[in-house]
Amino acid sequence: MQEEKWVQKYLYVDLSGQKWSERTTSVKKGVGGEALAYHLYALHQEDEPLCFALGTLSGSPLPCTNTLSLVGRSIATGRVEGESSSSLFSASLATLPWRAIVLTGVGRRLMSLHISSRGVDFEVSERFLGMHLSQINQELKGDASLAIGLAGEREVPLASIFEGDHPLERWGFGALLGRKNVKALVVERGDVKREAVEVEKFALAMRRLEKAIARSPYLTTLANEGDLSLLEEGMKRGFCGVNNISLRSDPRLFHLTTSEMVRRYGPIQGYSEEFPSLCHRRIGTRRLPTFVEIMALGSNLGNFEGEVVFELIDEATELGLNPISTGVLLGWIMAARQEVPSDNPFKVKFGRTRELVELVRAIGEGRHGGEELSKGVAYLEKTYLQIDKQEKISSHVNGREMLPIDPRGAWMMGLFMALGYDQPPVGEILLQYLPNCSLFSKAEWAVVEENLWATSNSIGLSKSLFVPLFFERSWFPFKQLFLRHPVTAYRWVSTKLIRSLLGSYLGVKVSLKELINIGRESLSIKESLNGSTIPPLPQRFTINAFSNHPKGRVIPFHKLVERYQFLRALDLAKYRRG
Repeated sequence: MQEEKWVQKYLYVDLSGQKWSERTTSVKKGVGGEALAYHLYALHQEDEPLCFALGTLSGSPLPCTNTLSLVGRSIATGRVEGESSSSLFSASLATLPWRAIVLTGVGRRLMSLHISSRGVDFEVSERFLGMHLSQINQELKGDASLAIGLAGEREVPLASIFEGDHPLERWGFGALLGRKNVKALVVERGDVKREAVEVEKFALAMRRLEKAIARSPYLTTLANEGDLSLLEEGMKRGFCGVNNISLRSDPRLFHLTTSEMVRRYGPIQGYSEEFPSLCHRRIGTRRLPTFVEIMALGSNLGNFEGEVVFELIDEATELGLNPISTGVLLGWIMAARQEVPSDNPFKVKFGRTRELVELVRAIGEGRHGGEELSKGVAYLEKTYLQIDKQEKISSHVNGREMLPIDPRGAWMMGLFMALGYDQPPVGEILLQYLPNCSLFSKAEWAVVEENLWATSNSIGLSKSLFVPLFFERSWFPFKQLFLRHPVTAYRWVSTKLIRSLLGSYLGVKVSLKELINIGRESLSIKESLNGSTIPPLPQRFTINAFSNHPKGRVIPFHKLVERYQFLRALDLAKYRRG
């Protein structure tokens, strides 16, 4: 399969001249999603584009494959970063002839882009200026849309691109879209239908996929609890972020777990066997938060009241701020006030929630001191704190607010955060195959999972399918023992069904090596754009073992990175030679 080339059509949009054109690019067959987005960024990197790409399987009859990948230069980190997410926008875009959109230049005035089978219409209007997300979503006419809030217009590094009330990324692409003077992208469905080349084989593989979804213990838990069950695991293992990620657990986290949330707000709804995706799940009338959002705006602020978490998520979302990054910033502000007295009008401290909604509003709108605070943790600590105090409370990785997960209780997650990934590692957190202190196996598994995630994001699988398809389908009876030694990892990770689905859809035979190489293509391009340097975690997690968890430890970050870099270089060297 890898020898074959695939011609992909994409939209090239020049915002400065309000012009668009259809272009083509040649990639290896099977490359889509994140790999395609990185490829297009590299192709047009002089224009500093923002790229949107559909996964290879997006638009196919398969459930859980309508994913959208975004790649651009992060305002927060200055590096070229990418993120993939399930998206209704992707499903609508897949009915048009193009598999990607490349935005270049800067619009002269604020505008929205309307994409249909006719091409791109530029609607320039100041009436969008200052609109909150709910307002702009009501104004937009089309089958699906992406939008930014006021924070994106103001180029706040914490701003995200949203689909409805769901943030698609955490790299500050909302600010990047605001810098380009684009308020929204709207798509109108076309009449393109994408069918499998080998229809009978594809239908058989689809039936096997449906059975895998129905039988998956992981998806059953996801259906009933979302991923909030990970809070209880975090309390036991000590990776919950409490009080600016200084403590690793707190018994009051019980009030934010699934049982308590369901008791107070009603059953979790929206689960479908055809689309078991977190972003489509609700509790009562609200979007069900992820366990990371719960910690960011809950325990990380010393807040264990679910209603306050929902209020903060709603306020951040309306303004176009990413809830996770916003929560980590708020936690840092509270910690900084303990270290250095401030004349800021917001007298926030851990456990005091009364003024938090107003503070979030000030950050998003840039008033009452919020304009300075909205510049983020990296700027604030460098501007206002001495070096010793910076290191004591720092909570960013290379300029981006870190996840509210304490890496002292999850070493592989710490490495993932340094690499820029927000998804929890399967072996360490989701399925708990790996003991916390297994240094070398975690470095090796990080390479394995990174390859698998990059592959999944490129072919267009929903994140919720990652565990059921790659891990739960493995037949080997002692896999939990052998998965600790990833030298033979690809033998115990199941890829047969995925290869069958992709191969029958494209009409080619896909080997294990060819499947993984789709992900390696994405990682290889990303490394060529950014280099191989891995930014460090805040130093406090590597030298200070003190916390309220009985198992006091630090993360051996430098040894972990050293081992990972060796294995990653070896892995990509083999791929590039091939």
